[in-house]
Amino acid sequence: MRKLLHFLSVFLFLFSCKADQDLFDLTPTLPTNLVVLDYDTDTIILQWDSSFDDKGEVFYNLYSNGDKLIEKIKDTIEEIVGLTPNTEYIFAVSSIDEAENESSQSSAVSVTTLSPADTEAPSAPLGLSSSNVTVTGVELNWSASTDNVGVTGYKVYQDGSEITQVTGTVYSVTGLGGSTTYSFTVLAIDEAENESSQSSA
Repeated sequence: MRKLLHFLSVFLFLFSCKADQDLFDLTPTLPTNLVVLDYDTDTIILQWDSSFDDKGEVFYNLYSNGDKLIEKIKDTIEEIVGLTPNTEYIFAVSSIDEAENESSQSSAVSVTTLSPADTEAPSAPLGLSSSNVTVTGVELNWSASTDNVGVTGYKVYQDGSEITQVTGTVYSVTGLGGSTTYSFTVLAIDEAENESSQSSA
């Protein structure tokens, strides 16, 4: 009977120690210094400082706009791909150990992906006409061009050579010679320096 009681007491002691170990299995420390290393139209690269855990290896959960995006990342740097251009994303990261103890989330960082490059040219100006013709000058008029982003100006050409760039749809040419025939054309440009084809002369 004494042996049985001794065995039970040893068993209870060991069980108590194991329970205490489980009770004091702490969560990993909070990840800090979450930063954006680089980003473009559809990719963002994040980095943060490593966490510490009292029992061993630490992993990381990545959150995007409050939702868990990637689980149990091993490194302290992560590349997120397949994102939507010109969109704001808010990221935070937590640490988690092998026992599934998870820290609270780090301070968040916000980043907006870039807009895709504008490669679409404006429409060609239409209706180029002349008025107020004098011996040394002429006024040129044309209809405004359209663009997917916005037209920023027009280049005016005289006999195939650019003579000026204007923002409006009217330009007065001066310094011309009398009894001389001139050919004028106009093209539109946008903020990305995409050029339309030239108007009819």
